[in-house]
Amino acid sequence: MEGFQQLLIAYLEAAKPYAIGFAAGLVAGWLL
Repeated sequence: MEGFQQLLIAYLEAAKPYAIGFAAGLVAGWLL
């Protein structure tokens, strides 16, 4: 169970830039 939690954290760290870029694109599309 502990290994799964570490894997999840590593996945979230890797996906963070994409999530931020997606949110920024969504906001930019909404504003424009």
